Amino acid sequence: MASRVAWYLLAYDVQAQARRQRVHRSLSKRGIPMQESVFFLHATSKEINTILQDVAKIIHKQQDDVRIYPIDKPSNVWMHGYNPFAAKPKPKIQPPVIGFWGKLRNILRIFHV
Repeated sequence: MASRVAWYLLAYDVQAQARRQRVHRSLSKRGIPMQESVFFLHATSKEINTILQDVAKIIHKQQDDVRIYPIDKPSNVWMHGYNPFAAKPKPKIQPPVIGFWGKLRNILRIFHV
């Protein structure tokens, strides 16, 4: 029977910078970073166990803290500020400028004239 994929919120507090960087790199490959030490993970319970075993090999059990919380979906978590799940605005594409006057306008724009 296949395991069900679910959402989890993982947060960690790792004291030593080297260990903290290793934990962050490991989780960045598997989850969506929300803050420096908070990740959303979309995984099966087996994958979560593997992730936690990998993190357990990195952390110091008396100094560091790792917590994981099951959640229904990321939209149920109250967020204010940067949201990686929000739709990204499309950048405005400017047509290429051709000719002497267009080049002059770009040069003047660089020098704020």
